[in-house]
Amino acid sequence: MTEHNEAHGTLTLHRLRDAVGSDAAFRVSSRLVSAGGQGDKVFPPTYAADRAPTLYVFEDRRIGGKTVKTVLLDSVASQANRFELALQEAIDEGELGIPLLQV
Repeated sequence: MTEHNEAHGTLTLHRLRDAVGSDAAFRVSSRLVSAGGQGDKVFPPTYAADRAPTLYVFEDRRIGGKTVKTVLLDSVASQANRFELALQEAIDEGELGIPLLQV
């Protein structure tokens, strides 16, 4: 796995091509700011809960050597759903050819 951060230098197209050919995973860490700008509100997704009308998903993260409770803004499953849709659209439009298995 390749981890890219400031200590590893600038991410270049050459480095990205190398990673695609040789690495099992590629991680980029970025600090994000809400669309409204620094300090603006962010509205995380809510999920149905057994005893409450809605619920946020919390995760513990290590930040600055401390465990901090954080709210999940985007899940791996949600990202996979979007990637699946994008792949299907690319296949349907003839932009991408990948083996498709049917059972």
